[in-house]
Amino acid sequence: MTGGPDDGLGEIAGKLARVLERRCGLADVVVEDARRPGGGHAANMVLFTARYRQSDGTVERRPLVSRMQQVDIRLIPPDEYDLLHEFRVMEQLADSEVRVPPLVLGEADGAELGFPFYIMGHVDGRVVQDHPPYHVHGWIQDLTPEQRARHWNNGVDMLARLHAIDPWERFGFLDRPELGPTGLDQSLRWMQDWYRWICGGERHEVLDAAMAYIVENRPAHHTDSVLWGDARIGNILFDVEGEVNAIIDWELASLGPGELDLGYWIVMDFLLGPGVFLERLEGLPGREETIARYERTLGRPVGDIRYYEIFGALRFALVLLRVEKLFQAAGRLPAESRFGRGSHAVHLLAELLGLRPPTISRDILVRQRPDLPDDFDVEAVSRQPYEKEG
Repeated sequence: MTGGPDDGLGEIAGKLARVLERRCGLADVVVEDARRPGGGHAANMVLFTARYRQSDGTVERRPLVSRMQQVDIRLIPPDEYDLLHEFRVMEQLADSEVRVPPLVLGEADGAELGFPFYIMGHVDGRVVQDHPPYHVHGWIQDLTPEQRARHWNNGVDMLARLHAIDPWERFGFLDRPELGPTGLDQSLRWMQDWYRWICGGERHEVLDAAMAYIVENRPAHHTDSVLWGDARIGNILFDVEGEVNAIIDWELASLGPGELDLGYWIVMDFLLGPGVFLERLEGLPGREETIARYERTLGRPVGDIRYYEIFGALRFALVLLRVEKLFQAAGRLPAESRFGRGSHAVHLLAELLGLRPPTISRDILVRQRPDLPDDFDVEAVSRQPYEKEG
Protein backbone atom coordinates (compact mmCIF):
# COMPACT_ATOMS: atom_id res chain seq x y z
CA MET A 1 0.00 0.00 0.00
CA THR A 2 1.21 3.52 -0.71
CA GLY A 3 0.22 7.04 0.12
CA GLY A 4 -0.20 8.95 3.36
CA PRO A 5 -1.40 12.19 4.96
CA ASP A 6 -0.35 15.38 3.18
CA ASP A 7 0.83 17.22 6.30
CA GLY A 8 4.54 17.93 6.58
CA LEU A 9 6.50 16.36 9.43
CA GLY A 10 6.68 19.62 11.35
CA GLU A 11 2.92 20.04 11.45
CA ILE A 12 2.36 16.38 12.32
CA ALA A 13 4.92 16.62 15.14
CA GLY A 14 3.09 19.57 16.67
CA LYS A 15 -0.25 17.78 16.48
CA LEU A 16 1.19 14.63 18.05
CA ALA A 17 2.56 16.65 20.97
CA ARG A 18 -0.85 18.21 21.62
CA VAL A 19 -2.59 14.83 21.36
CA LEU A 20 -0.25 13.28 23.93
CA GLU A 21 -0.91 16.17 26.31
CA ARG A 22 -4.70 15.98 25.96
CA ARG A 23 -5.17 12.20 25.77
CA CYS A 24 -2.41 10.95 28.08
CA GLY A 25 -2.25 13.78 30.62
CA LEU A 26 1.40 14.51 29.90
CA ALA A 27 2.83 17.98 30.51
CA ASP A 28 5.04 20.14 28.28
CA VAL A 29 5.29 17.54 25.53
CA VAL A 30 7.82 18.17 22.80
CA VAL A 31 8.13 15.82 19.82
CA GLU A 32 11.77 15.40 18.87
CA ASP A 33 13.50 13.73 15.91
CA ALA A 34 10.31 13.11 13.90
CA ARG A 35 11.19 11.15 10.77
CA ARG A 36 9.83 8.74 8.19
CA PRO A 37 11.24 5.22 8.24
CA GLY A 38 12.43 3.39 5.18
CA GLY A 39 10.46 0.49 3.71
CA GLY A 40 6.87 -0.16 2.77
CA HIS A 41 5.22 1.91 5.53
CA ALA A 42 7.31 5.08 5.09
CA ALA A 43 4.39 7.12 3.76
CA ASN A 44 2.04 6.55 6.68
CA MET A 45 4.40 6.15 9.62
CA VAL A 46 6.32 8.62 11.76
CA LEU A 47 9.02 7.68 14.26
CA PHE A 48 9.66 10.20 17.02
CA THR A 49 10.73 10.74 20.62
CA ALA A 50 8.28 12.33 23.05
CA ARG A 51 9.93 14.50 25.72
CA TYR A 52 7.63 15.40 28.61
CA ARG A 53 7.62 16.49 32.24
CA GLN A 54 6.49 14.17 35.03
CA SER A 55 4.38 15.38 37.95
CA ASP A 56 7.51 15.49 40.14
CA GLY A 57 9.22 17.76 37.64
CA THR A 58 11.57 15.19 36.13
CA VAL A 59 11.85 15.04 32.35
CA GLU A 60 11.31 11.74 30.51
CA ARG A 61 11.88 10.72 26.93
CA ARG A 62 10.06 7.86 25.22
CA PRO A 63 10.54 6.62 21.65
CA LEU A 64 7.19 6.22 19.91
CA VAL A 65 5.73 5.34 16.51
CA SER A 66 2.60 6.77 14.90
CA ARG A 67 0.78 5.03 12.08
CA MET A 68 -1.70 7.07 10.10
CA GLN A 69 -4.60 6.25 7.80
CA GLN A 70 -3.45 6.10 4.21
CA VAL A 71 -5.18 8.36 1.72
CA ASP A 72 -4.18 6.43 -1.39
CA ILE A 73 -5.10 2.78 -1.02
CA ARG A 74 -3.92 0.65 -3.90
CA LEU A 75 -3.70 -3.07 -3.10
CA ILE A 76 -7.16 -3.62 -1.64
CA PRO A 77 -10.46 -1.80 -2.21
CA PRO A 78 -10.41 1.48 -0.24
CA ASP A 79 -13.61 0.62 1.64
CA GLU A 80 -11.90 -2.50 3.00
CA TYR A 81 -9.06 -0.55 4.63
CA ASP A 82 -9.35 0.37 8.31
CA LEU A 83 -6.15 1.38 10.09
CA LEU A 84 -7.69 1.02 13.54
CA HIS A 85 -8.49 -2.62 12.74
CA GLU A 86 -4.93 -3.62 13.55
CA PHE A 87 -4.95 -1.39 16.65
CA ARG A 88 -7.95 -3.32 17.97
CA VAL A 89 -6.26 -6.65 17.22
CA MET A 90 -3.05 -5.68 19.02
CA GLU A 91 -5.08 -4.27 21.89
CA GLN A 92 -6.65 -7.69 22.50
CA LEU A 93 -3.32 -9.47 22.14
CA ALA A 94 -1.51 -7.21 24.60
CA ASP A 95 -1.70 -9.61 27.57
CA SER A 96 -1.38 -12.82 25.56
CA GLU A 97 1.66 -14.93 24.72
CA VAL A 98 1.74 -13.25 21.30
CA ARG A 99 4.11 -10.31 21.52
CA VAL A 100 2.97 -7.05 19.96
CA PRO A 101 4.12 -3.43 20.35
CA PRO A 102 2.76 -1.59 23.42
CA LEU A 103 -0.12 0.68 22.46
CA VAL A 104 -0.50 4.27 23.64
CA LEU A 105 -3.71 5.56 22.03
CA GLY A 106 -5.84 5.32 18.91
CA GLU A 107 -8.15 7.78 17.18
CA ALA A 108 -10.68 6.45 14.67
CA ASP A 109 -12.60 9.62 13.75
CA GLY A 110 -9.66 11.81 12.83
CA ALA A 111 -10.71 14.60 15.18
CA GLU A 112 -7.20 15.13 16.57
CA LEU A 113 -4.96 14.97 13.50
CA GLY A 114 -7.50 15.23 10.68
CA PHE A 115 -7.23 11.53 9.83
CA PRO A 116 -7.37 8.25 11.80
CA PHE A 117 -4.12 7.28 13.52
CA TYR A 118 -2.68 5.43 16.45
CA ILE A 119 0.48 5.69 18.56
CA MET A 120 2.48 2.76 19.90
CA GLY A 121 5.73 2.33 21.75
CA HIS A 122 8.89 1.79 19.74
CA VAL A 123 10.14 -1.81 19.99
CA ASP A 124 13.82 -2.55 19.66
CA GLY A 125 14.67 -5.38 17.32
CA ARG A 126 15.80 -6.27 13.86
CA VAL A 127 13.74 -7.45 10.92
CA VAL A 128 14.68 -10.20 8.49
CA GLN A 129 14.53 -8.28 5.22
CA ASP A 130 12.90 -9.66 2.09
CA HIS A 131 14.16 -7.15 -0.50
CA PRO A 132 16.69 -8.32 -1.50
CA PRO A 133 15.65 -11.73 -0.12
CA TYR A 134 17.16 -12.83 3.18
CA HIS A 135 18.43 -16.00 1.50
CA VAL A 136 21.07 -13.87 -0.21
CA HIS A 137 21.39 -10.64 1.80
CA GLY A 138 21.12 -9.11 5.27
CA TRP A 139 22.23 -9.70 8.84
CA ILE A 140 20.80 -13.22 8.96
CA GLN A 141 23.64 -14.20 6.61
CA ASP A 142 26.09 -13.60 9.46
CA LEU A 143 24.39 -16.06 11.83
CA THR A 144 25.33 -19.67 12.34
CA PRO A 145 22.90 -22.32 11.01
CA GLU A 146 21.82 -23.00 14.59
CA GLN A 147 21.08 -19.31 15.21
CA ARG A 148 19.05 -19.08 12.01
CA ALA A 149 17.01 -22.10 13.06
CA ARG A 150 16.33 -20.46 16.43
CA HIS A 151 14.94 -17.32 14.79
CA TRP A 152 12.79 -19.34 12.41
CA ASN A 153 11.44 -21.72 15.05
CA ASN A 154 10.63 -18.91 17.47
CA GLY A 155 8.61 -17.26 14.72
CA VAL A 156 6.74 -20.50 13.97
CA ASP A 157 6.08 -21.02 17.70
CA MET A 158 4.61 -17.52 17.95
CA LEU A 159 2.36 -18.27 14.98
CA ALA A 160 1.10 -21.44 16.65
CA ARG A 161 0.47 -19.60 19.94
CA LEU A 162 -1.63 -17.05 18.08
CA HIS A 163 -3.73 -19.83 16.57
CA ALA A 164 -4.20 -21.45 19.99
CA ILE A 165 -6.11 -18.39 21.24
CA ASP A 166 -9.89 -18.80 21.48
CA PRO A 167 -11.09 -16.40 18.76
CA TRP A 168 -14.55 -16.00 20.30
CA GLU A 169 -13.37 -14.82 23.70
CA ARG A 170 -12.10 -11.42 22.56
CA PHE A 171 -12.03 -11.34 18.79
CA GLY A 172 -15.68 -11.48 17.81
CA PHE A 173 -15.16 -8.18 15.94
CA LEU A 174 -13.19 -10.16 13.33
CA ASP A 175 -16.27 -12.18 12.44
CA ARG A 176 -17.91 -11.12 9.17
CA PRO A 177 -21.04 -13.27 8.89
CA GLU A 178 -22.18 -11.35 5.80
CA LEU A 179 -19.34 -13.13 3.97
CA GLY A 180 -20.12 -16.62 5.23
CA PRO A 181 -20.79 -18.79 8.30
CA THR A 182 -17.16 -19.73 9.09
CA GLY A 183 -13.79 -18.02 8.93
CA LEU A 184 -12.77 -20.10 5.92
CA ASP A 185 -16.00 -19.24 4.10
CA GLN A 186 -15.38 -15.58 4.85
CA SER A 187 -11.77 -15.81 3.62
CA LEU A 188 -12.93 -17.48 0.42
CA ARG A 189 -15.59 -14.86 -0.25
CA TRP A 190 -13.14 -12.04 0.46
CA MET A 191 -10.64 -13.64 -1.92
CA GLN A 192 -13.26 -13.99 -4.67
CA ASP A 193 -14.31 -10.35 -4.33
CA TRP A 194 -10.69 -9.16 -4.28
CA TYR A 195 -9.90 -11.35 -7.30
CA ARG A 196 -12.71 -9.77 -9.31
CA TRP A 197 -11.63 -6.27 -8.22
CA ILE A 198 -8.05 -6.86 -9.38
CA CYS A 199 -8.74 -8.77 -12.58
CA GLY A 200 -11.60 -6.59 -13.75
CA GLY A 201 -13.03 -9.29 -16.01
CA GLU A 202 -9.68 -10.25 -17.56
CA ARG A 203 -8.91 -13.93 -18.00
CA HIS A 204 -5.74 -15.41 -16.55
CA GLU A 205 -5.38 -19.14 -17.15
CA VAL A 206 -3.33 -20.11 -14.09
CA LEU A 207 -4.98 -17.65 -11.69
CA ASP A 208 -8.45 -18.65 -12.86
CA ALA A 209 -7.55 -22.32 -12.30
CA ALA A 210 -6.21 -21.56 -8.82
CA MET A 211 -9.35 -19.60 -7.91
CA ALA A 212 -11.53 -22.47 -9.08
CA TYR A 213 -9.39 -24.92 -7.10
CA ILE A 214 -9.74 -23.17 -3.74
CA VAL A 215 -13.51 -22.79 -4.23
CA GLU A 216 -14.13 -26.37 -5.36
CA ASN A 217 -11.75 -28.04 -2.89
CA ARG A 218 -12.68 -26.21 0.29
CA PRO A 219 -11.76 -28.47 3.25
CA ALA A 220 -14.82 -29.88 4.98
CA HIS A 221 -13.22 -29.81 8.42
CA HIS A 222 -11.28 -26.92 9.88
CA THR A 223 -10.87 -24.95 13.10
CA ASP A 224 -11.20 -21.18 13.06
CA SER A 225 -8.45 -19.16 14.72
CA VAL A 226 -7.30 -15.57 14.87
CA LEU A 227 -5.27 -15.07 11.70
CA TRP A 228 -2.30 -12.73 11.43
CA GLY A 229 -3.02 -12.13 7.75
CA ASP A 230 0.57 -11.38 6.67
CA ALA A 231 2.47 -14.27 8.22
CA ARG A 232 6.09 -13.82 7.16
CA ILE A 233 9.37 -13.94 9.04
CA GLY A 234 9.94 -10.43 7.69
CA ASN A 235 7.11 -9.10 9.90
CA ILE A 236 8.80 -10.06 13.17
CA LEU A 237 11.12 -7.97 15.32
CA PHE A 238 13.82 -10.22 16.82
CA ASP A 239 16.34 -9.55 19.56
CA VAL A 240 19.99 -10.52 19.06
CA GLU A 241 19.36 -13.94 20.59
CA GLY A 242 16.55 -14.76 18.19
CA GLU A 243 13.70 -14.20 20.62
CA VAL A 244 10.57 -12.51 19.29
CA ASN A 245 10.22 -8.95 20.56
CA ALA A 246 7.07 -8.16 18.57
CA ILE A 247 4.93 -9.22 15.62
CA ILE A 248 3.87 -6.35 13.38
CA ASP A 249 1.51 -5.67 10.46
CA TRP A 250 -1.95 -6.82 11.55
CA GLU A 251 -3.94 -4.90 8.92
CA LEU A 252 -5.30 -8.09 7.33
CA ALA A 253 -6.05 -9.97 10.55
CA SER A 254 -9.22 -12.06 10.30
CA LEU A 255 -10.79 -15.36 11.32
CA GLY A 256 -9.98 -18.63 9.60
CA PRO A 257 -8.01 -21.86 9.86
CA GLY A 258 -4.50 -21.37 11.18
CA GLU A 259 -3.31 -23.28 8.14
CA LEU A 260 -4.02 -20.17 6.06
CA ASP A 261 -1.22 -18.34 7.90
CA LEU A 262 1.04 -21.40 7.96
CA GLY A 263 0.62 -22.05 4.23
CA TYR A 264 1.42 -18.40 3.47
CA TRP A 265 4.52 -18.51 5.70
CA ILE A 266 5.86 -21.58 3.87
CA VAL A 267 5.00 -20.33 0.37
CA MET A 268 6.50 -16.87 0.92
CA ASP A 269 9.78 -18.39 2.08
CA PHE A 270 9.91 -20.47 -1.10
CA LEU A 271 9.14 -17.46 -3.27
CA LEU A 272 12.00 -15.52 -1.65
CA GLY A 273 14.40 -18.44 -2.13
CA PRO A 274 14.14 -21.26 -4.67
CA GLY A 275 11.29 -19.43 -6.40
CA VAL A 276 13.81 -16.81 -7.58
CA PHE A 277 16.67 -19.26 -8.20
CA LEU A 278 18.27 -19.02 -4.75
CA GLU A 279 19.41 -21.77 -2.41
CA ARG A 280 17.73 -21.59 0.99
CA LEU A 281 20.01 -20.53 3.81
CA GLU A 282 21.63 -23.37 5.70
CA GLY A 283 19.96 -23.91 9.04
CA LEU A 284 16.48 -22.63 8.16
CA PRO A 285 14.06 -25.52 8.73
CA GLY A 286 12.34 -26.82 5.61
CA ARG A 287 8.66 -27.31 4.88
CA GLU A 288 8.16 -30.60 6.72
CA GLU A 289 10.20 -29.51 9.74
CA THR A 290 8.21 -26.28 9.91
CA ILE A 291 4.88 -28.09 9.79
CA ALA A 292 6.02 -30.56 12.46
CA ARG A 293 7.21 -27.73 14.72
CA TYR A 294 3.93 -25.86 14.30
CA GLU A 295 1.92 -28.99 15.11
CA ARG A 296 3.90 -29.67 18.29
CA THR A 297 3.48 -26.13 19.56
CA LEU A 298 -0.20 -25.89 18.63
CA GLY A 299 -1.03 -29.36 19.90
CA ARG A 300 -2.99 -30.58 16.91
CA PRO A 301 -2.21 -31.93 13.43
CA VAL A 302 -2.29 -29.70 10.38
CA GLY A 303 -4.98 -30.47 7.83
CA ASP A 304 -5.10 -30.01 4.05
CA ILE A 305 -1.87 -28.02 3.97
CA ARG A 306 -1.48 -28.22 0.19
CA TYR A 307 -4.85 -26.47 -0.20
CA TYR A 308 -3.67 -23.62 2.03
CA GLU A 309 -0.36 -23.35 0.20
CA ILE A 310 -2.24 -22.88 -3.06
CA PHE A 311 -4.43 -20.31 -1.32
CA GLY A 312 -1.32 -18.45 -0.12
CA ALA A 313 0.43 -18.57 -3.50
CA LEU A 314 -2.72 -17.19 -5.15
CA ARG A 315 -2.85 -14.33 -2.66
CA PHE A 316 0.67 -13.23 -3.46
CA ALA A 317 0.19 -13.74 -7.19
CA LEU A 318 -2.78 -11.35 -7.04
CA VAL A 319 -0.71 -8.77 -5.17
CA LEU A 320 1.88 -8.89 -7.94
CA LEU A 321 -0.77 -8.67 -10.66
CA ARG A 322 -2.16 -5.57 -8.97
CA VAL A 323 1.34 -4.08 -8.72
CA GLU A 324 1.85 -4.74 -12.44
CA LYS A 325 -1.27 -2.75 -13.27
CA LEU A 326 -0.30 0.12 -10.94
CA PHE A 327 3.26 0.31 -12.27
CA GLN A 328 2.05 0.30 -15.86
CA ALA A 329 -0.47 3.06 -15.13
CA ALA A 330 2.32 5.12 -13.54
CA GLY A 331 4.72 4.53 -16.43
CA ARG A 332 7.10 2.48 -14.29
CA LEU A 333 6.60 -0.63 -16.42
CA PRO A 334 5.96 -0.92 -20.17
CA ALA A 335 2.51 -2.05 -21.28
CA GLU A 336 3.89 -5.39 -22.47
CA SER A 337 5.50 -6.23 -19.13
CA ARG A 338 4.47 -9.54 -17.53
CA PHE A 339 5.64 -8.50 -14.05
CA GLY A 340 2.52 -9.95 -12.43
CA ARG A 341 1.11 -12.22 -15.12
CA GLY A 342 4.46 -14.00 -15.38
CA SER A 343 5.51 -13.78 -11.75
CA HIS A 344 7.29 -16.48 -9.80
CA ALA A 345 4.08 -16.84 -7.77
CA VAL A 346 2.10 -17.69 -10.94
CA HIS A 347 4.87 -20.13 -11.90
CA LEU A 348 4.54 -21.83 -8.49
CA LEU A 349 0.75 -22.01 -8.78
CA ALA A 350 1.03 -23.72 -12.15
CA GLU A 351 3.44 -26.24 -10.65
CA LEU A 352 1.16 -26.98 -7.69
CA LEU A 353 -1.88 -27.35 -9.96
CA GLY A 354 -0.13 -29.57 -12.51
CA LEU A 355 -0.31 -26.94 -15.27
CA ARG A 356 2.41 -25.84 -17.65
CA PRO A 357 4.33 -23.08 -15.82
CA PRO A 358 4.85 -19.84 -17.74
CA THR A 359 8.34 -18.41 -18.14
CA ILE A 360 9.11 -16.20 -15.16
CA SER A 361 9.16 -12.54 -16.15
CA ARG A 362 12.57 -10.90 -16.08
CA ASP A 363 10.89 -7.74 -14.75
CA ILE A 364 9.90 -9.48 -11.51
CA LEU A 365 13.24 -11.27 -11.22
CA VAL A 366 15.21 -8.03 -11.52
CA ARG A 367 13.13 -6.54 -8.71
CA GLN A 368 13.53 -9.60 -6.47
CA ARG A 369 17.13 -10.34 -7.50
CA PRO A 370 19.02 -7.11 -8.26
CA ASP A 371 22.21 -9.21 -8.06
CA LEU A 372 21.37 -11.19 -11.23
CA PRO A 373 23.71 -10.60 -14.19
CA ASP A 374 22.29 -9.00 -17.32
CA ASP A 375 22.84 -12.20 -19.30
CA PHE A 376 20.91 -14.44 -16.86
CA ASP A 377 18.74 -16.68 -19.03
CA VAL A 378 15.53 -17.54 -17.18
CA GLU A 379 14.53 -20.21 -19.66
CA ALA A 380 17.92 -21.95 -19.54
CA VAL A 381 18.02 -22.32 -15.74
CA SER A 382 15.89 -24.80 -13.82
CA ARG A 383 14.87 -23.79 -10.33
CA GLN A 384 14.42 -26.15 -7.41
CA PRO A 385 10.91 -27.66 -7.46
CA TYR A 386 8.51 -27.08 -4.59
CA GLU A 387 8.56 -29.77 -1.93
CA LYS A 388 6.18 -32.60 -2.59
CA GLU A 389 3.31 -33.04 -0.18
CA GLY A 390 4.33 -35.30 2.63
